[in-house]
Amino acid sequence: MKNLISASMGILALLGASANAAAFVTFTEEGGNTIAELSGTLDLTGVTDQGLFASANTGFVDMNNARVGFGGAGENQRLYSAVGPSVFGTGGNIDADSVSGDIIFLLGATDSLWLPADFTGGELSGTMTFLGVALEAFGFTDDSYVYTLTNGDTLTVLVSNEVPVPAALPLFGAGLAGLTFLRKRRSV
Repeated sequence: MKNLISASMGILALLGASANAAAFVTFTEEGGNTIAELSGTLDLTGVTDQGLFASANTGFVDMNNARVGFGGAGENQRLYSAVGPSVFGTGGNIDADSVSGDIIFLLGATDSLWLPADFTGGELSGTMTFLGVALEAFGFTDDSYVYTLTNGDTLTVLVSNEVPVPAALPLFGAGLAGLTFLRKRRSV
């Protein structure tokens, strides 16, 4: 039994070691505003940068060139290859009203991802808010756009047209159904 557990743990370790990191930019609409959230991790091990540059933009989305940027102008960033779609849709350029978190710029039309100069890997997080801009105004033509770095890590832009359901709601519903079943069973 001890050998079986050791073998299982070894297989799980090998499977975990081959997994690639993934980061996400998720667009959702809340109360007539669009929110873009950056989350996940990237690992730049084995990825060669293409140079050091200073960013010129703050928070924005450019639909025609598949560009999305979190961050501040003038920050030093390294440029990496990230291959993916060159267009998000037809909505043009939309500037965010507020931006916070890590600084990244995805430029799909040129297959590039800009990350902070000192970033070698780890967690990424950030938020952009577009006040008074409905999600449909962006003109996204798909629900997801995947960009792949040379080491296999991915940055995925997700578009969520669904109204979020609190995580506990399905559990609450299942509990009510179970109680109803038990009550009917006892009364028979």
